[in-house]
Amino acid sequence: MAISNELKWKLFKGLGILAVLLPFILFLFVPLIYSIWYINPFYMYTFFNTQYKIKIFEFSLENSMMQGLLSALCSFAIGYPVGIIIGLYQFKFKNVLLTLSYIAFFMPSILMVFAFIEFFYLLHFYNFFGLYGIILVNTAFNAPLIAIFTSSSTDHIPVSLIYSAKLLKANIIKIFRKIYFPYTYESALIGFILAFIYSFMGFTAPLMIGGTSNYTMEIWIYILYKSFFDVKGAVTVALLQILILIIPVVIYFVLSSKSMYLSNLSRKKEKLYSKRDYKKSLGAYVLVSLYTLFISIPFFTILYYTLFGSGKLSFSPFLTLFSNITTYKIGIPYINVIINSLFFSSIAMFLSIGISLIVLYFAEELTWIKISIVLPLIVSPIVLALVNYMFYINIFTNVWPIIVIAQTMVSLPIVSRLIDNSIKMVPKNLEYSAMLLHTRRSDIFFKIKLPIIKYTLILSSMLSFVMALGEFGATFFIFTPLFTTIPVSIYEFQSLRDFTLAYSSASILFVITFVILYIVFSKEAYKWQS
Repeated sequence: MAISNELKWKLFKGLGILAVLLPFILFLFVPLIYSIWYINPFYMYTFFNTQYKIKIFEFSLENSMMQGLLSALCSFAIGYPVGIIIGLYQFKFKNVLLTLSYIAFFMPSILMVFAFIEFFYLLHFYNFFGLYGIILVNTAFNAPLIAIFTSSSTDHIPVSLIYSAKLLKANIIKIFRKIYFPYTYESALIGFILAFIYSFMGFTAPLMIGGTSNYTMEIWIYILYKSFFDVKGAVTVALLQILILIIPVVIYFVLSSKSMYLSNLSRKKEKLYSKRDYKKSLGAYVLVSLYTLFISIPFFTILYYTLFGSGKLSFSPFLTLFSNITTYKIGIPYINVIINSLFFSSIAMFLSIGISLIVLYFAEELTWIKISIVLPLIVSPIVLALVNYMFYINIFTNVWPIIVIAQTMVSLPIVSRLIDNSIKMVPKNLEYSAMLLHTRRSDIFFKIKLPIIKYTLILSSMLSFVMALGEFGATFFIFTPLFTTIPVSIYEFQSLRDFTLAYSSASILFVITFVILYIVFSKEAYKWQS
């Protein structure tokens, strides 16, 4: 009987693993393989022997590398010291700052770029466009990410080491070099690599404020396909981008896997430096204040232009947004735009959570499955949209399933990582005790593990929804007017120079995003991140 049950479990597990791999096989590997077959090796040779195409590749690669490295370095320079201060010091409104950091990182890219454009227009500073503007926007995204990772890693610093260093009257530089840095550099490095990857695959910022001289590989994939009608050229650049990103993604996977097994030396929220110490530290106070102002710019800018964009307090732009004027401009009633966004994001959320839970249930210890989960970090939303559109356009009657696929893949690496890390925090003795009592595997998972990580499941669902809601690149690449989403509508209104409707649409996306993220992070932000 025992053997029979074991065989049943192995068969069931095999089917579960197949269910996990099926989305990646259908919507990642098969389209990519088809794309490679489509261009064939001879075209690759032709591509690298065509003068203007090789120039496009070299030019776009240089821009992507420069923007990725400079943005990651600036994000690290700001996020790392701020993260250490947040992790070690106790100060007023600390949880509010953490909440703002989370919101800034998960804020839709179209909102962040649009807000900075309008902020600098408000200041009559018109030189914001170009490389410096792109780096500024990328830093506003990624500095909070590095700050969050770093502040979380400070929980592993043993209190005794700090107290001993203080008793020996060690200077701050030596304390940092011997204690702070060894316990925080890995988490900060993970954030740095992610910042590089996200900036390297930049699409929204270079498209809206970069100009042709700063177009990245992502944008040239879009231009080759949409403007030059060079499908093979677009696929070639996309495949080359994937090859380039393999190295940083492998480093990220190795470091993040290692970081999960750090010793549990948590100080249970005890801070090494009190509010009085924080007030005495002028450098920490100034840095945190500037950081807070910096990441708050998009929030206040959108609210200001929404309420006072016409020169006085007025809500009439919202009435116009839902009128026939909008239908005439973008080809769809705005209420349908909202329905599209909510519908696509909801499906992507359920798919992301479902795939992540199936992975944990059937393949928790299978590293190669987890590698498959992070593959979307290599394949950008634009590339996902391109290869899936090429392969499935004659299968699907509409493009919306491809939009949902791209939105799911965008959120999957972060969602699965959150749930996986949370599952590993479940005390092993609970699982062992249940096994000794001959509790079924399904009961251990659904009645012991899932109830313990229920907060993480809610958080992950919310984050998945928000990331899908704000996804712009892939949706913009393949959308038709019938399937316009809120981020696409913002860009469409701005392209039509109708900034009033753009402000209104941006404010709706901002309110939805901000409210969801604030609900998720405000009460237990510090608890979750540690």
